[in-house]
Amino acid sequence: MLKLLKRKPKPGMGSAGMENRAPSAPPHAATAHVTTAHAATAHSAKPAELPPAVLDPIFGDADALRLRGELESGRFDAVEAFMSTVTHPDDRTFYAQVLSEWPGKPAWVDAWLSQSPQSATANLICGMHGVYWAWEARGYGYGNSVGEEARQLFSDRLLTADVILERAAELDPSDPTPWALMLRCAYGLGLDEPEHRRRFTQAVKLAPEHRFAHSSLMQSLCAKWYGSHDLMFRFVSNATSQAGPGSPVHTLVAEAHLERWLSMLDEDEAQARAYWTRPVVRSAITHAAHLYFDAPTFHANKDTVRTRNIFAWTLVAVEAIDAAARQFEAIGPHVTRTPWVYMGDPIERFEKARTWTLEHPSRNAE
Repeated sequence: MLKLLKRKPKPGMGSAGMENRAPSAPPHAATAHVTTAHAATAHSAKPAELPPAVLDPIFGDADALRLRGELESGRFDAVEAFMSTVTHPDDRTFYAQVLSEWPGKPAWVDAWLSQSPQSATANLICGMHGVYWAWEARGYGYGNSVGEEARQLFSDRLLTADVILERAAELDPSDPTPWALMLRCAYGLGLDEPEHRRRFTQAVKLAPEHRFAHSSLMQSLCAKWYGSHDLMFRFVSNATSQAGPGSPVHTLVAEAHLERWLSMLDEDEAQARAYWTRPVVRSAITHAAHLYFDAPTFHANKDTVRTRNIFAWTLVAVEAIDAAARQFEAIGPHVTRTPWVYMGDPIERFEKARTWTLEHPSRNAE
């Protein structure tokens, strides 16, 4: 298994041999852009019985594909009508993300806001687009790699996006989604911890187990941002202790251990690999996966592909073979860029880990 965790050098990726994961890069940033054709990337090398892995940020969702076309065509009423039917907080976050991420600034953004300035949906999706557009200006390298002009453009765009998302929250006080998305603005703008927590509180007041909100606050509390390892783990412990069985909030455990591992990676790769051999780490991750996925109250939603990918990676890392296999079987072909990209090409890494897991001798001992 340790061979799977070795970083694979790539041309142009620097001496670290892996994609830079800067303290300033948001977890969801750099998700592959999709067009209305949404051509998915696939690798052909795979066991015959397994589906080819694909890197498709809309996870083959037909509604997302259709609605992106509606946006391009200026048929905003269709998007409004659809979003009015999406009530689950994690599903609303999924659609807000996949409908808003486009390269550059497409013409429909200003057109929709101009046409429907009092629409909460327009402000939500256009505001989230502004977040992606801001990170596009900045790039995803370390802070010292960002020029002053890019830094200023990033700040200006992110501040504008934050204002638009706040307007969305005002227009629909029942929707936690704008507050959750505004957490991404908070750490990009360098806002203080009380403001991060205020936004988080607003989101979870409306949706107590909002995974995106929990994940975003955890990010702001980790060492690479404005907190520490201890602060991050204390938040995770508190949040998961309040989460019921079947709650996606238990994904925080896997995310936090990934963050801790990443902080070690460039300092001492051998120590980072050894991190996953610690019994306490293995126990924490397997227990969190059990509480989440094995509970009678578990229900999959649009975000579950992401949480399953996070758990698949970490379960492979701690060599919890059967638990990892269950995740791969449920994931099917849908690879998320994070966390597989930490070790190189996400599809290649996913397929290698999947094959290693499903063909592991412990599963074929009989």
